[in-house]
Amino acid sequence: MGSVATPTRPVVADTHILVWYLQDEPRLSDAARVALDGATAVGDPIFVSAASVVELRYLFEKGGIGAGDYRSYCLVLEKSGGIFEVAPMDLGVAAAVESVPRDCIPDPFDRMIGATAVALGLPLVTADRKLRRLSTLKTIW
Repeated sequence: MGSVATPTRPVVADTHILVWYLQDEPRLSDAARVALDGATAVGDPIFVSAASVVELRYLFEKGGIGAGDYRSYCLVLEKSGGIFEVAPMDLGVAAAVESVPRDCIPDPFDRMIGATAVALGLPLVTADRKLRRLSTLKTIW
């Protein structure tokens, strides 16, 4: 599958993309911004894996993000009717993990995030080169 050139709606955002989008980070690619803005423009959610929520906590605990940023990200994700929707870790995602092989993607958060996109049948907006190389995963970058 690999990277897709034209954005489709809705999409799944990985953890970095979530943070970069909320911070209006210039490192976010044009294609990623178009895909994310396109989803919200028509009222589609930007899905975020529950694994990303856990990863945010992990990043906070190891000092990668500050307490204020961590709280603000959580508030955005908790907002009912907001632009983000947290996709649960369910049996479908657990089964889809096999399509994100550990030998290619050793990080468990990345595997679960990729599996969430596979289970939902949606493209993953990601800057991660390893995830973008997977033929089993549609990506936008």
